[in-house]
Amino acid sequence: MELTKQDKKHIDEQVRKLSFRIVEEAKEYMKLYEKTYYEEVIKMCQEKIETIEAIKELSIKVSEQ
Repeated sequence: MELTKQDKKHIDEQVRKLSFRIVEEAKEYMKLYEKTYYEEVIKMCQEKIETIEAIKELSIKVSEQ
């Protein structure tokens, strides 16, 4: 038993739809990954800034004594 042309067309269409969905989901994952990466970089930089500010405040307090 062989597939008919209609069966082959149907299979091709399903594969095309699945391929499109996989590509779209991969793009969404990439965007999420990129966004999370930058959020973590911002968080790390903010912590560094806070540390610098805390050291500056301590230095001022020590110099005032």
